[in-house]
Amino acid sequence: MAVTAVVMVRRKLNHTFPMFFTYAVFQVLSNIGLYAASHTSYRNYFFAYWVSTCLSIVLGFLVIHEIFEYAIRPYAGLRDLARMMFHWVALIMLLVSGIIGFTSPGGNAEHIALALANLERGIRMMQVGMLLFIAVFSGRLGLTWRDLPCGIAFGFGIFACADLTMFSLRAQLGPAWNMALSKITSSAYLLSTMIWSTYALLPQAARIRVEVPFQPVFDRWNQAALSISGAGGGAQTATPSDQPAYLTDLQATVENILKKTNGHSH
Repeated sequence: MAVTAVVMVRRKLNHTFPMFFTYAVFQVLSNIGLYAASHTSYRNYFFAYWVSTCLSIVLGFLVIHEIFEYAIRPYAGLRDLARMMFHWVALIMLLVSGIIGFTSPGGNAEHIALALANLERGIRMMQVGMLLFIAVFSGRLGLTWRDLPCGIAFGFGIFACADLTMFSLRAQLGPAWNMALSKITSSAYLLSTMIWSTYALLPQAARIRVEVPFQPVFDRWNQAALSISGAGGGAQTATPSDQPAYLTDLQATVENILKKTNGHSH
């Protein structure tokens, strides 16, 4: 993670992906702090671990938001709709995690730990979803698998899949396997950090873009999102010259069909 952060500063990628850069720096500093806390007392390490986990969860969520917004940057309607959806998702996840955590048996420390663990699992599922989104729509969005956003999603997706799998196995196999499963999770995270550092070193100049080639599917989604959010006055204010070419063709086809139908009826 230190290598990734240094490379991002050297290549000025920290300005393009500030949340991921913050996440990388935080991981370095938090691990140093946890290592120091582990040599003092278990109580200090316990609180340091959960504070670090809480901040890591928040940064992980912000990284997902950053990558998703970067991917759909040319589509203002989708970007605004996605921002609103992310806010609601964050609120719902906090409420659900808090309810599950604080209604479970145990003391205050156990309640907080369970709530954060549930919140962390929710973030992991979103990271897997981000990887699937990039894998399916990267071509339509003008992204390639050599681009840093794809590498960030790839690294998070691998670690999230491993973490969720190990969590399920830990619940089934019992505490006797905790150490072995934790080693597997740590190895998966190490692989993710290697992926991020490798992608940070790859040339990025060729993939920086301000526009995405015209794609009818995403353009339709963008128009629908603009209508929902009310941006630009909605679809009803659009003039024929503002409409995409495929809408003009569609209207012409419908008008021809109506004319033929009326001609036969007469």
